[in-house]
Amino acid sequence: MINILKFNGSNNYNYSWGISSKVPYNIFKYLDDLMLIYYYKLPSQFADGHYLNKYQCKNPNKIIFDKLKGKNLCIFHIDTWKDNPDSIRDILNYCNSKNIDVWICMHLSYKEYFNNKRTCIVDDINTILKEYDTNEYDLTNHSNGSSKSYIKEISKPIIRDIQLNKLL
Repeated sequence: MINILKFNGSNNYNYSWGISSKVPYNIFKYLDDLMLIYYYKLPSQFADGHYLNKYQCKNPNKIIFDKLKGKNLCIFHIDTWKDNPDSIRDILNYCNSKNIDVWICMHLSYKEYFNNKRTCIVDDINTILKEYDTNEYDLTNHSNGSSKSYIKEISKPIIRDIQLNKLL
């Protein structure tokens, strides 16, 4: 299954540690055998060992799919595919064929966020994701507050779904 975590802000920059980074970090410990693909440097909080397989990727054409051995894959920075958005289909199709759950951190497109006509990678990826069966978690209304208790509260529905899927 492809799960989309939709945020108001972006985690697509070095050392992001706002709500768009804290919510995924909070759910990581509930995902078995998690693999994380990221583009930018991660905050030090990500280095605490909740998951074993982190792959910094600047060129998605160099991903060796046979090395993806986990049950869950998080695409943390969609900017990984900024030069060739269509190639994200390769990893999505591979994961679907191997029953690997995919978690994608998305944010409002810049044209929506800044109210202009400029397009960006978000628009391209959203168009591609419409071709797939997805489960979307809309967290765009949760831009205020990033305390630990607030993050836990807004993560509860996602964690509940993760735990229910483990029972299947």
